[in-house]
Amino acid sequence: MKKNLVYIICRIRDRALAYWRRKEFESYTGQKTENFQVLGKVYYRNPHVHVGKNVTLFPGVMFQGTGTIFIGDNTYIENDTIIYSEEGYDVHIGNNCMIAGQCYIINTDHKTDTDVLMTKQGTVSENIIIEDNVWLAGNVTVLKGSHIQEGCVIGAKALVRGKTETNGIYVGIPAKLLKKRE
Repeated sequence: MKKNLVYIICRIRDRALAYWRRKEFESYTGQKTENFQVLGKVYYRNPHVHVGKNVTLFPGVMFQGTGTIFIGDNTYIENDTIIYSEEGYDVHIGNNCMIAGQCYIINTDHKTDTDVLMTKQGTVSENIIIEDNVWLAGNVTVLKGSHIQEGCVIGAKALVRGKTETNGIYVGIPAKLLKKRE
């Protein structure tokens, strides 16, 4: 009996936290959501995040910057992934995408001029597009200007810079085409 009571209380707590986390996101972004799940503490440091239907965020996900971040329907983003978007630029993640834990998606970089102190350099930014049905395995880094086309798989710890081919499987640093999905 006692074990069942603890289980019931935990379920009630988990549902209340899920409701609270969804409302926290809606309040921060001003956006209504549909079937949106936040499965732990998520860090909102960018109010310009837009999510589609059936999006799931795992604990530790962080949204940073002041640019726009779009996340398509049926997409999930796992633990400790960081997505940064610079003002005036976008990060677009398509529908039915899987983004594994500890990925880093950033659409800006620091300048590297020699006649200016590093702390005074400023940044260079470009949009990032991740099309539909893409899987980013654990620890993938996606840099500014990247365009990951539909159906791609990006292997663990790969570094993406540039445009991929549709249905390609990419691995390495920098990411190179290993083969095409069949």
